[in-house]
Amino acid sequence: MARPPFIPGFDYRGTFAYSITCCTHDRAPWFSDPAAVTIAIAELTRAAAGASFDVLAWCAMPDHLHLLVQGTSTDATLRPFIKCWRQRSAHAFLRVKRQRLWQIGYWERVVRSTEDLQQVAGYIVANPVRAGLARSVDDWPHVGGRLIDGRGEGDGDGDGATKVAPS
Repeated sequence: MARPPFIPGFDYRGTFAYSITCCTHDRAPWFSDPAAVTIAIAELTRAAAGASFDVLAWCAMPDHLHLLVQGTSTDATLRPFIKCWRQRSAHAFLRVKRQRLWQIGYWERVVRSTEDLQQVAGYIVANPVRAGLARSVDDWPHVGGRLIDGRGEGDGDGDGATKVAPS
């Protein structure tokens, strides 16, 4: 599958929030293994810290990963952040499992100012319930993030607002 196109003229820089979906290579169910989830999330946390991003929510499904991330500075740029995370997690996964982790490309959606980040996070972690993999969000072990772990609320920049995405 070809990489989905980015929004023309938008530089994906700043304190915007993004919903991201990354699929595994050949849709292999790598994330059924907690060790694979640990690798991906450890590298996500590391890459986010280095790229000025906050990981608001994540949910690992068997063959893909959903994220809600937000830039924490005006210099935070989505594409290099995601590239760094995917490269690091792919290399770590390859060392352990001797397999390719990621499909080429990923899906991104810029979260609009009219959307509540807590609700977007709730939607992300409810994916296993909608897919019939869990009876409740609490039954699925592979979820987390600042808004999910109860370590805070809001969008990460302290003003209570989400930045407006381009139309």
